[in-house]
Amino acid sequence: MITGGSWGLGTATAHAIAKEDAGASAAKVATKISDKYGVEADTVQGDVGAEENCLRIVNRCIALLGDIPSKIRVSANWRCRRGWTRISDFGDLNALSEADWDKVAISVLYLLRAPLESFNANLDGGSFLISSSISATAPTGSAMAYSITKAAGLHLMRCLAQTQGPKVRVHAVLPGLLLTDWGNRFERERIEETRGRLL
Repeated sequence: MITGGSWGLGTATAHAIAKEDAGASAAKVATKISDKYGVEADTVQGDVGAEENCLRIVNRCIALLGDIPSKIRVSANWRCRRGWTRISDFGDLNALSEADWDKVAISVLYLLRAPLESFNANLDGGSFLISSSISATAPTGSAMAYSITKAAGLHLMRCLAQTQGPKVRVHAVLPGLLLTDWGNRFERERIEETRGRLL
């Protein structure tokens, strides 16, 4: 199951999982994935910033695929990014609303709580993968709010790994500059500047 699978890294994740012949619930790309890889895929729309949507999404996945961990070989792969980020002046404290500052970490918590009973009931437990960013460890990214919420999500990953493991394995990946459809929205000058800092 992947959240944020409609574009960018989420879409790439959905294709990678489908290649491995696992079922996938990925927004807006389900038909394409089904046709290309011959796997069962479905679209479930919901704002993962609301816990009731996370429960609905997980329950739909369980209804389609059966027990999440036993059906998906890597247990479960989650992508927790809401697609909310807007590119803004990193140093402008007024560029984003308060609501923009409070979006990523809470969805990570909601998305782990939703399948936790299923993970704990499974002999092999479960696996929860958070898509973070190098912006979690350095003051960089599309906006200051993005960097801060990614840092909060990374610390939440550590807390969840400590408190829910070893039954539930909690990890995060921290990609750098990704020139997906979203990443290419940056001005070319900013992309080159970021590339220079990363190399």
